[in-house]
Amino acid sequence: AEPAIGAGVAKLARTFDRLCGRGDLVDADDFVDVFDAVAVPDVVYAGATVSDESGLEALKRIYGEALTGFPGIQYGFLTSVASGNAVAVRYRVEGVHTGEFRGLEPSGNPITWTHSAFAHVASG
Repeated sequence: AEPAIGAGVAKLARTFDRLCGRGDLVDADDFVDVFDAVAVPDVVYAGATVSDESGLEALKRIYGEALTGFPGIQYGFLTSVASGNAVAVRYRVEGVHTGEFRGLEPSGNPITWTHSAFAHVASG
């Protein structure tokens, strides 16, 4: 039988659902603020575009870089799944490269990609 979804996992899944508006794009500033509510200070981030980094401030910095390079970047919820003490979310990202991003000067080009996030919830 499928294990029950823990309260912490359900909270994280609801948070992503609310932030990403079930398909409606939201301002990324709101997206970054959620990390204070759902991540522990020693969170480990493993991303496709950066090396693995630890810590809440590193996670916020990584997403903050996107806010600097793509002001007004927006995230749109696509889907999520939760089981036991884990949750996975998939969302789309849209923006225009109008700010410096990791050493790259603004190009003015629009961007769109899909992004996935996986979380292990250790406490409620």
